[in-house]
Amino acid sequence: MKFIAIITVLICCVSMFRINRESKIAILILGSMLFSLVNVPAVPLHSANMLLPFSFLLSELKNLKNLIKQTRHTIIWNLTGVSIIMVIITIITSPHLSDVTNIRYFIQYELFFKYFAILYAFWSFGKDENSIKATLKYTFWGIIILTFFGLLNYITKTADFVGTMLAGTETLYAGDTSLDANESFTYQDRFRVQAMFINPFDYGYICLLILILHIYGFTQKKEKRLNFYIVVIGSVFGIITCGCRTILLCAVIGFCVYMLIAYKLKKKIKYGLFTIFICIGSYQFIPAVQETIDKMLSVFEKNSDVGGSSLEMRTIQYAAVMYHIQDSPFWGCGYNYFNIDLGWGQGKEYLKDSRLAGLEGVVMNYLLERGFCGLFFYLIFYISLIAFCYRNKQFSRPIAALGLSILTVYICFANMTGELKSVYPTLLIMGYVIKMIYQKRIFQNSKLV
Repeated sequence: MKFIAIITVLICCVSMFRINRESKIAILILGSMLFSLVNVPAVPLHSANMLLPFSFLLSELKNLKNLIKQTRHTIIWNLTGVSIIMVIITIITSPHLSDVTNIRYFIQYELFFKYFAILYAFWSFGKDENSIKATLKYTFWGIIILTFFGLLNYITKTADFVGTMLAGTETLYAGDTSLDANESFTYQDRFRVQAMFINPFDYGYICLLILILHIYGFTQKKEKRLNFYIVVIGSVFGIITCGCRTILLCAVIGFCVYMLIAYKLKKKIKYGLFTIFICIGSYQFIPAVQETIDKMLSVFEKNSDVGGSSLEMRTIQYAAVMYHIQDSPFWGCGYNYFNIDLGWGQGKEYLKDSRLAGLEGVVMNYLLERGFCGLFFYLIFYISLIAFCYRNKQFSRPIAALGLSILTVYICFANMTGELKSVYPTLLIMGYVIKMIYQKRIFQNSKLV
């Protein structure tokens, strides 16, 4: 299985030099679904999701000057600048980024394989909405493969793909070290499906992201009905079996945002009433649904029997973060302070401040390690994206709805669990949204001339 995965990644890398850009970006999104644990030996960049963007950049090297020119005078150009400034400030203010190797790795991960994803997508998608078809096709097959391993994981209670990819390596999940990554949840009271991810939260998140993307594709007549139904079944399976209340809450919020933005008032009322009726009926008559919703709502309970985070716990975490940055509130304690200085990287038992728990939340993480300055640039980045989509919704409500729902899901997820592997696929899809909004603006303006 490992050999097949490595060969598949290498084929995808080589294909970057043979296929069009719309297929290239589809492969990058597919990679975020299937290849998060695949490492290719004997190459400088081992991680598949680092090799694929690197291959993309190499394949477009001859066109790089024109691509950069296209990006100027767009929000993408400004966002790229913001992300670069964030990285520079973090390097300057972080004690653990003092040597060349650590700085190089940090730049690679934070820029080229994270924030620049929106840039790659903006360059790759075409001049009309049909350019999403390749992504819908690739992710359709991706969700089938992902669901296959998820179903296998659910039946056997072991994540065979995860175990194969990480065989012989020590892994860390939720602060607990384990040599058997495929059995992280086998003997726990709260079983979670991992499928092809080490963290079940990532599995649930990518399923939710792909479901929203295909809802957009289907409603805009970019996908066949049968394909859409298959994606819905596979995605919903992942959203439910990952066992994460956060994902369920994000799904509800994300779908509500999409419906409110994409549809006119009559349809909103109709779909809203239908959804309420289905939810109430399901809660009353389907025990599994009742149990799932009760788990989701337990986040608001002070003394819940369900494991995980609560609002009271978050208050304590934020208070602990403010305590740690009291001597340097503007810059924070530096990148990797939580993992190295506070001991989380060695395991939960080594954590020096138990009040922080797992530091679940991107805002508290930025406050702790990058201070109010780092948090400011982070907020500028995402608030700019939200404002851009909302201001331009008159050009295409469905596209704006896709962007705003994706951003809402990401913000909720990142602040309830931490970012994990959510940024990369989120920004790949946002690149399509931004590109289409600009194309719609150009088309509308040309009609007015």
